[in-house]
Amino acid sequence: MELSDTEIKHYYNLAIQSYNNIDPLEIEDADKSTVVLQNKSIAVIFNHSFLPVPLLEVSFNLITDGKNIGYYKIYFDKDDTCIEEVFFLYG
Repeated sequence: MELSDTEIKHYYNLAIQSYNNIDPLEIEDADKSTVVLQNKSIAVIFNHSFLPVPLLEVSFNLITDGKNIGYYKIYFDKDDTCIEEVFFLYG
């Protein structure tokens, strides 16, 4: 399955909106105001151990002071509903 440029922009924007809605108090060990999202990938998932499929995974690197400090992934169903979010910081 291939996404058009318009669809890619749509899903990155949808993911950024969801990220912006995260309460900074929910994130430990990182100052959300200093984190920059760097587009990483969009993948269609057809097989997952616990999430309903098919779904779309939108992934970003988390950048602070030029360093990759972790990643943010968000999963959407076919209706653009957020199914799951993962905010992970390295070490």
